[in-house]
Amino acid sequence: MDIAFPKSLFFGAVASAHEAEGGAVDTDWQRWEQRPGRIRGDATSATAAGHYERFAQDFALARQFGHTAHLFTVEWARVEPRPGAFDEDALRHYAAVASTLRGLGITPYCALHHVTLPRWIADGGGWTSAETVERFAAYARRVIAAIGSDCAAWIPLLDPMYAIMRGYGLGDWPPERTGLGIARGRAVTHVVAAHLAAWRAIKEADSAHQVGVSIRATRSEPVDPDSAWDLRAAWRWDAFAAWLLPDAVLGVRPRIGVPHAEDTPAADFIGLAWGGRHRVRFAALRPASLCAVATPLADLREAGTGLDAMLAETATYGAPIVVTGIDLTAPDDATRCVLLLDRLREIRCAMRAGADVRAVFARSLLDGFAWRDGYAARSGLFHVARDTLARTPNDSAYLFKEVCETGGLRRGTLGRHCPHWEPLPNCEEPWPSG
Repeated sequence: MDIAFPKSLFFGAVASAHEAEGGAVDTDWQRWEQRPGRIRGDATSATAAGHYERFAQDFALARQFGHTAHLFTVEWARVEPRPGAFDEDALRHYAAVASTLRGLGITPYCALHHVTLPRWIADGGGWTSAETVERFAAYARRVIAAIGSDCAAWIPLLDPMYAIMRGYGLGDWPPERTGLGIARGRAVTHVVAAHLAAWRAIKEADSAHQVGVSIRATRSEPVDPDSAWDLRAAWRWDAFAAWLLPDAVLGVRPRIGVPHAEDTPAADFIGLAWGGRHRVRFAALRPASLCAVATPLADLREAGTGLDAMLAETATYGAPIVVTGIDLTAPDDATRCVLLLDRLREIRCAMRAGADVRAVFARSLLDGFAWRDGYAARSGLFHVARDTLARTPNDSAYLFKEVCETGGLRRGTLGRHCPHWEPLPNCEEPWPSG
């Protein structure tokens, strides 16, 4: 078997707090979920995957399946459920998460925030309030002090522009703001400031800590390629979703929306989650969503292609890349295996072309609470039974295990777990080979 990836590359999965932990009662999302019709099946995140209590068991499974790194997120509302009132038990919990990973030989990557806010922050204006920046910096300092050197790689805000677009543009996530885009603009300005404040706090704690800036990138294509309006709408969508934040914090002139943030780069790596391809048309009456309407491609496999090109474009910043999300959301695990193989092949193609990828994370480790889809959408390498919360490895977990352990894949393993996979003709990478 040829080794497709370098042995130095980290492989692992993501367990995002709100999606995996369950039981976080003080978040804006937990309150928002209670109204019927907002979440598919009127589900709530009350149990999610039960990861908060079972994290040690879950990490032991990850180690058994060859994972060498893990990306976890801290729930701000657990750590600071009231203004200035930090919960020492919650801080000890997240310190135990990091130390347990270290003890198993798994490198921890820690994200300080992913989507959800404490209720009291949301009630004070959320990201539209300048005060949130200082509150976030104070929270970051407490978490960094608690976890210490067990986590050497940090992401202040995971996928922040995607969350802003959903909450302040499309308006289908909290706080459901739409309109002229004024609120969205304020939220963007404060998210940039929050990243910079957290960067300073992390580097003051230990200058050796690595800090990443996070994007959830998509590839937008105009519905009508001959329409200048659709072309401009697609360009603006990608400029906002993918490039605005790294432009701002890496000392590059932002393409749209916010003033130049700093001359000194404030990120050591770029965390890239792949959102896939979609088609965009101009919509003059939707200013909050960048005057655009985006529609995913109908074919799930076709919609996922393009990660190699996105990695190549991200590499032009000159910073190392951490793939923070191979999205494995699929109606069944056979499809999940196909998506996993497609994305790994594209990553290797990009690396052979020069992209400096340091770590790759599958999203996600466990079936959990998938935002508005509730428990209907599954993405876990490990299936979680809704009645007992028992974990069962999917075929995709076994495929990923061999890649984690060897950097390659035997054709026999491929035949057992994904016998019908054939490479797409979208890149020349020959992996897997036997």
